[in-house]
Amino acid sequence: MLIFRCIILCSVVFSSTWSCPDLDPCSCSSKPVLTIDCSDRKMFFHGQDNYNNFSKLQGLYIHELNLRNTNSILPPQIFVDLQIHKLDISENKNIENYKNILEIIDDSLEELNLKTASFLSQSVLKNLGRFKNLTFLSLEGNMLNMTILGDTFSNFHHLQNLDLSDNTLNYQMNSNPFDGLESLQVLHLKSTKISLDNTNSLCFLKNLTSLNVLNIDRNNGAGEIKVVPLFKGNNMFSLKRLSLCSNKIALFEHTAFQGIEQLEILDLSENLLRTVPLSVTSILFNLTHLNLSSNKIQYLSERTFTNLTKLQYLNLQRNKINSFPRYAFLGLGNSLQTLDLSSNKLIGGYFWVIGLMDLHSLLNLNISYNFIKHIQNDSFDTTAYLQVLDISGNPLIFTDTMFSGIEASLKKLFVKSVGMEHVPLIPLQTISELDDLDLSNNRLESLHSMFLTGVKAKHIYLQNMNISEISKLAFTGIKGPISIFLDDNNISSLRFLEESVSCFFSEISLRNNPIICDCTAFSISASGRHGHVIGKCINDDFVGKSINMISSVDKNLCEDLEVNSGWCSKTGKFISNIASLNNGYHAVLYLLLMYSTFILIS
Repeated sequence: MLIFRCIILCSVVFSSTWSCPDLDPCSCSSKPVLTIDCSDRKMFFHGQDNYNNFSKLQGLYIHELNLRNTNSILPPQIFVDLQIHKLDISENKNIENYKNILEIIDDSLEELNLKTASFLSQSVLKNLGRFKNLTFLSLEGNMLNMTILGDTFSNFHHLQNLDLSDNTLNYQMNSNPFDGLESLQVLHLKSTKISLDNTNSLCFLKNLTSLNVLNIDRNNGAGEIKVVPLFKGNNMFSLKRLSLCSNKIALFEHTAFQGIEQLEILDLSENLLRTVPLSVTSILFNLTHLNLSSNKIQYLSERTFTNLTKLQYLNLQRNKINSFPRYAFLGLGNSLQTLDLSSNKLIGGYFWVIGLMDLHSLLNLNISYNFIKHIQNDSFDTTAYLQVLDISGNPLIFTDTMFSGIEASLKKLFVKSVGMEHVPLIPLQTISELDDLDLSNNRLESLHSMFLTGVKAKHIYLQNMNISEISKLAFTGIKGPISIFLDDNNISSLRFLEESVSCFFSEISLRNNPIICDCTAFSISASGRHGHVIGKCINDDFVGKSINMISSVDKNLCEDLEVNSGWCSKTGKFISNIASLNNGYHAVLYLLLMYSTFILIS
């Protein structure tokens, strides 16, 4: 029996994350797997007690040990024979201490994070070579350069993910520290002062034939630039994903992407592009994702994307596009699923849909914050499969048939920040399969009786609108169960829940509301009729207490409160007030359920 209990203890303790420094592993003979997180804690081992607790880990296998930003004085001997899969000692400053730890730790280590580790030096880097099984290494933010790196990576034949961001890796003709990284798949070179207008700038990456992801964000500190061919002849045959964000790129040479024609995901966001680069649309025929957000693109030419027949995701958010011609998206009809045109400057107050007529596979469309007033009745006739539509932030004038064509397909609709004072019921009632309806950030300060009647949605968001009054019949006319999110309003009373049907609400979120926990709140909490109620009380008796918990705080608060019990037939959750149902059928069902429960228990 004692052995059995020990095994159970191990399976429970070591299957969860440990918090430091309460370390107390049991003495089972098998080697359990630990995850220990001591990050951002000031742990100084002055006393023998703390040292002894930590030393109990010796000889065990630790999946992850996180000592980020602890700046502790750790006795190196506790790391002797300590088998660790993943070690994070980033953002630490005790030079000699962590240098010694790296010299002692078992060389079976596979993942190592040394971000902003002030103790790094050439000798420390050289010693890293003994960790021949490393698959992940972060050296971000350590003021390294090509000379310091030297041949650091010569033994890292299994390394798959390397982060050298925030260092200085400007090209040097006779230096190539990346030789030997034949297994490298992911490389981060953000803010490393690489020049994108020098054809030799990426020569040190030559022959990284397994490289799949390359990030070169934030690498141009001068004015706007023109990108030259950087990849031609570098044998980067496996590169699928490339990010060139925030580089002040204004132009690309026509052959800029030669050598990586197999690219599938390209991020050119936060640059200075005024048109969609021809070097992209005439070479990268395998693209599935293209991000051109936060540039200065003013117009789309006819047949701009006609060669990108595999493109599924196109982001044109935060540009200066004021219109697009009839054949702007020609060629994308069978592939494009997500189109983001938000925060542009579509002129005239109308949503000009003629350019969308070829997008028969479109599932997700975002046209928010475009000064649109009118959406024509035939706007979505050619997008019959559309599932997600965001029209937020537009001064819309609602018409009864504005969602014509997508009534049966639309699953999520966002109508936030449109200045709405009344819910436009008729157009919303036409949507038959709606899951999420977000009406947040509008001007609905009170929810009147049946304000959403006939609207079919499972999750309704009414956040941040200064709502203070809610009618007891506000949600009449809606089919349950529903989740309602009323966060960041001015709701103080839960009386609107008193007469609602049992199990109608599966979740009610009332975060950041001035809820007064009185007898009404007590009744609702005790009954369990309303699913999960989220929110906290502000009155003195229960200040800071969760609404769900007040029924167990003071049962004498409302001595005359009568709570009848029962079971919700739909959710199986315990509810109250079932005795108030005057239908004889429900009463019989209740008795049968209680009888069955009694039989099972006995």
